[in-house]
Amino acid sequence: MRITHVNGSPRPDSFSFALAETLLSALRKQITIERLGVHRLWPLNFRGAPSGPDMPTQPELSSLVKSDDLTPILDELGNSDLIIISAPVYLQNLNACTMAFIERCYSRFIPMDGFLERRTLAGKRVVLAYSQASSDVNAYSERFYHLGDIFLQLGVEHYYVLSSTEAVAPLRHQVLANLRDELDELVPEIIRGY
Repeated sequence: MRITHVNGSPRPDSFSFALAETLLSALRKQITIERLGVHRLWPLNFRGAPSGPDMPTQPELSSLVKSDDLTPILDELGNSDLIIISAPVYLQNLNACTMAFIERCYSRFIPMDGFLERRTLAGKRVVLAYSQASSDVNAYSERFYHLGDIFLQLGVEHYYVLSSTEAVAPLRHQVLANLRDELDELVPEIIRGY
């Protein structure tokens, strides 16, 4: 399996990165990982892109977002079987650079009139792994499951959410250890049919 992991946390030892690494460790027990690309968004120089109903046409979009540090990572997504996006929750949403990455995915891969070949995420699987300090497991679940609609529009075959609550330093090892049951159910789903 070819995997790309994109992490949006500004901290190198972040909880969200550890959450994705815990998922990768569980995957390694079940499958062979042929290629693993790990990319940290925080130090990169890139911009988000307009999206939604007022999204510019393809020629306008090309002039707005030229090649930048994110371009090779977006290219890599098309050659991946599984995309893991890990991020912290800040101010009740994914942090800004992660949201900018998702905007760029949308503007890059959404099919537009005459540009259906851009849908290169068709058949891919996406896992959003987010960490939150809140102990309320349902605090953000609806919002982040809704992000799956965006990825499904891009042709993604399956979208999964992996979250950890109480993502604070003193509880780090305990919280990650408690994910084992959830990963025992999630990993077979991710690799089914691969």
